[in-house]
Amino acid sequence: MATAKISLSKYRGEVGSLENLNTSTKSTLVGAINEVKTNAAPSSHVGATGTSQHGIANGTAAGFSDNNFTSAEKTKLAGLDGNHFKGNYTSPTALETAFPTAVAGDYANVDEGAGNDVTLYIYDVDDAAWVAQKGVSTAETAAGIKTKYESNADTNAYTDAEKDKLSGIAAGATKVEESDVNGCIKINNTDVVVYSEIAISEDDYLELDQADKDAHDYVII
Repeated sequence: MATAKISLSKYRGEVGSLENLNTSTKSTLVGAINEVKTNAAPSSHVGATGTSQHGIANGTAAGFSDNNFTSAEKTKLAGLDGNHFKGNYTSPTALETAFPTAVAGDYANVDEGAGNDVTLYIYDVDDAAWVAQKGVSTAETAAGIKTKYESNADTNAYTDAEKDKLSGIAAGATKVEESDVNGCIKINNTDVVVYSEIAISEDDYLELDQADKDAHDYVII
């Protein structure tokens, strides 16, 4: 294949002198082209005229806009839930094996199979342990303790009314009841004579045995 040759003067007339290139390297055409290629902005950063569209292209700004992505924002993004969720496990032991230690905010799900609810575990940095979170508090309440206690045999509620009644009994007081023996009362389950003259009809007196007649003084009415 024949190679066409043109003179340097003709080339300069067609293309222009190297001195007219807007580059610092003008000694050779290849050097000038390489400089342009190295320093040129990406095509997405320049307009149809070849001028830069933003600071990244012309070196006048550090970002695409004034809302630059700061180091603080990067740290905040790294701390979002995507990094704190440690996955799903079939038992607490499996979770502890996978993550013997964790950081504040880390959590995971434990599902021990059919018939068991999924339990949320959160890492407690103070106790260095995974702690199960319950949907309903399991802490004992005063009402719950009272109900459980009174459900036992021989346990009853000690009410405020009963306390007030007990407070009204003098110290050392004795139990006094009605006695089946005429003229007596029961004090602490023992018959005590409170009077000896007993009004009685003659017929009733005659029906008494001798022991009752001797134990009391009777007035026949």
